[in-house]
Amino acid sequence: MASEPVREGDELTWQRRVSVAEVDAFAELVGDHAAHHRPVGDRPLVVHGLLMLGFISQLSARFDYIGRELTASFLRPCFTGELLTGRMRVQRVTPVGDLGWEVELRGEVVNEHRRRVLVATGRGLSPYPTSDDQSRGRAR
Repeated sequence: MASEPVREGDELTWQRRVSVAEVDAFAELVGDHAAHHRPVGDRPLVVHGLLMLGFISQLSARFDYIGRELTASFLRPCFTGELLTGRMRVQRVTPVGDLGWEVELRGEVVNEHRRRVLVATGRGLSPYPTSDDQSRGRAR
C-alpha cells in the first residue's frame, strides 16, 4: 500500500471481530499464555491488549508512521467475537528538519456496547510531506 500524506485533523478507523485463532497465534508469538487468554469451555478469550494496539498501528501505517513514544490505558477487557472499532486522530503535525514530520496521535478502541476498552496517545515520525506541503509544491 502506498503511503498517504498526513495532516492535522485526519481521522482513521477500523472494525473487526478478533478470533480465537488470532488470540492463540498472538499468545504463541509473544509467549503470553495467561489463563484468561486460554480456552475454557465455551468462554470467550480475553484479547491481549498489545494485540489491540497492533491493530491500531495498521492505521498509522497509511502514512508510514515510525513510532517513538506510546502511552496506553487498558480500561476494560474485550473478548473474542466482540465487534471492536478503532479510531485514531492526528492531533498535530510539526516539521522536524531532516527527520520529516513529527506526528502526534490520539486513539481509542470501543467495543460493540460502545464502551471504551483502550485509549492511547503517541508521537512519532513520518518521512512524507503533509498534504498541505504537497499542494504548495514543498517536498522535503
